[in-house]
Amino acid sequence: MWILSGLLAFAFGVRNMGPEGSLSWYLIESSDGIAVAGTLLALIGLHARQVPHHGRLGTVGFALSAAGALSAIGTYLLYVPRLTDGVVLTVLENGWLLGWYAGLPLLGLATFRARLLPRWCAALVGGYPVVFTAAFLAVDQAGEVRALVGLPLLGVAYALHSAALRSAGSGGPVPVRAARSRPAPRTPHGD
Repeated sequence: MWILSGLLAFAFGVRNMGPEGSLSWYLIESSDGIAVAGTLLALIGLHARQVPHHGRLGTVGFALSAAGALSAIGTYLLYVPRLTDGVVLTVLENGWLLGWYAGLPLLGLATFRARLLPRWCAALVGGYPVVFTAAFLAVDQAGEVRALVGLPLLGVAYALHSAALRSAGSGGPVPVRAARSRPAPRTPHGD
């Protein structure tokens, strides 16, 4: 949905999201809110895949990240229909950013240590706040930059799907190294 948000900004030709209350503003902000809900689902999938292996660090990282995503969902639920502004939105937005900026690097580190997903996936999770910040600092210049926020999440989804396929036949999670190991080559003499 982050990608859809960027495409909508491109289609409407708006720099950020258009004037507040306009059709483009509602469509872009609503797709951002749905994207945050999708991000929460990705975090739940990531946690479920690694829960017995990523330890306390992963649990704390997941809890902070999920709390940040829930805070973001609350932000969009109140902001898009314009139910409130001011202190409530400020608290929700700060909870969102604190949760993601503190939780995602911890979750990325735990993903790296668990070795159930590729290391590049751990880098995408841990580095997501950097991508998020860069995209939203640039969004005032070009609204379609929002689409870049969704690319790391597509990579995480691919890694989760590949891990699920890898473990389907084994009855449980398979470490990445074990999945990559190959049987020893056979000699022509059967040794």
